[in-house]
Amino acid sequence: MPEWQRRGVGSRLLQDIARAAHAQAKPVRLQVLKQSGARAWYARFGFAREGATATHDLLQLAPPE
Repeated sequence: MPEWQRRGVGSRLLQDIARAAHAQAKPVRLQVLKQSGARAWYARFGFAREGATATHDLLQLAPPE
């Protein structure tokens, strides 16, 4: 919803998910439409492209070593 965009809500949720996954030494995986501008947003958090389908890029945030 536009009224909730650019308020840091998504960033906070993603940070909380990443922190919980890292505590369990697990990766975080997601898929995003290839033409979506959100790919750059995920890259800022350290997500890297791990694969693709015809329509989506498959991204992963690896656990810390």
